[in-house]
Formats: sequence, structure tokens, C-alpha cells
Amino acid sequence: GPGDSAWFEHQMLADEMDVPVVRATDLIVQDRYVYLRRQGSRRRVDVIYLRMDEDKLVHSSGADGRPLGPSLLSAVASRTVTLANAPGNGIGDDKALYAFVPDMIDYYLGEQPLLAHVPTYLCGDEEHRADVLGRLDELVVKPVDGYGGEGVLIGPDARDEEIEAIRRQIRTAPHRWIAQEAMRLSTHPVFDGGRLTPRHIDLRAFVLHGEEVHVAPAALTRVAPEGSLVVNSSRGGGAKDTWVMAPGMPD
Repeated sequence: GPGDSAWFEHQMLADEMDVPVVRATDLIVQDRYVYLRRQGSRRRVDVIYLRMDEDKLVHSSGADGRPLGPSLLSAVASRTVTLANAPGNGIGDDKALYAFVPDMIDYYLGEQPLLAHVPTYLCGDEEHRADVLGRLDELVVKPVDGYGGEGVLIGPDARDEEIEAIRRQIRTAPHRWIAQEAMRLSTHPVFDGGRLTPRHIDLRAFVLHGEEVHVAPAALTRVAPEGSLVVNSSRGGGAKDTWVMAPGMPD
């Protein structure tokens, strides 16, 4: 809904793709079929791309005022509707996995990564934890279940009291934290209304994996607020227009 920091993007993408962007209160489940109900009309829904927390979904009310989550999940189980990002796929967002990415590529693909990943340390490992606690002012520390930049400590930019607060949390529940070497992201000129300033960015590609792997001719450039390394929109970040050059086009 409008309270989400990415609501504008959701609306824009929905307009461009000619699909409805809906809230939980727009949906109703009857006889294990999901319908979009607006202004007295009703349309059956076949596929939903979820942009809300699973816990919030379970406790949200549908168009009839009743809890939506249980009946929606029942419809999913009956295969009358498909969730493109089914509940439980968030395991891929567990930041502890970062430490194992090179091993996963080797195990599943029998290949070595072409690009080096950011060195990642598991605070649940005693040796890693000792190193992290001794270098908190040099590292980036993240909760393994965090998202949107929430709870992230940028050690080189943090105040002493912030570092000590994270130190206490790591000692209390070390398995809930990882640390990474601080990487200075690329910058790009951004016009802030009065002048051009360098802002940190990251570029996100969209890769579709079916019978073949296809990189979509679209990309998203996230932009961090001034003075920040965190590009997430929930932390004040924004987005820039991104041009994708088609094959054969002049540079």
C-alpha cells in the first residue's frame, strides 16, 4: 500500500506491464478460487507476485473482512492460483548463505565463480566471531534475517556507541549476525535539484530461469542517499533511469 517506500515503483511497474497492483483488501477467496474485487466488479486471479511479509499476509484481512492468509494458502495448495514467490522462498535472502556462495557454485555447477564475492564471516563461528569483534570499526555487520538495509552497521562510518551496541548483540546471539569487508560501491552523478553530486549505486539485472537462462532487457539502478552506502528505498534510497543498449547499437 501507499505506506510502503516502494509503492511508487509498484504502481509504475504495474502500469508498464498492464497488470493490477492490489492490496490484501482487494482480494477475496471463494471455493478456493481467488478473485480481485473492486467497485462492484470481480475478476479471477491466476498469478500473484507477493510484495509483503509472509507474517503480514497471514494476518491481513481480505475484501470480505476475514483473514486472507489461510484461505489464500489453501487456494495455492489447491493449485487454483500461483504465488510467483511462494512462502518459504525467503531462505535465499538469509545472509548467512553469502559465505557459501562459491561452494554452492562449485557443488551444484562444478564451476568456479567468474566474479569474486565479498568476503563474509559467520559470527556463529567462534574463529570468525573473534576476528569480527576485533574489527567492528572496519567491517559491515548485518543481521542474517534483515532486509531493506535494516539493522546494518557500516563500521567505518559508525559512532563508538553504535559499534558497542552491535558488539553486545553479537555476543548475545552470534548466529544472528554476519560481517563483510567494507566495499566502496560505484558512484554516479545525481542531480539533487540544485547540483550534481556523486551517489553510491548498485545495478540490478533481471534473470529469468526456465528451460534456458534469459537476461531480460531491463535493469534497475538503485541510488543511495547522500553520504550513505545503503541503496534501499526503505532507507531513503531512490532509483535512476537505466538505459540498456540493444546488441548492435553504437556505443
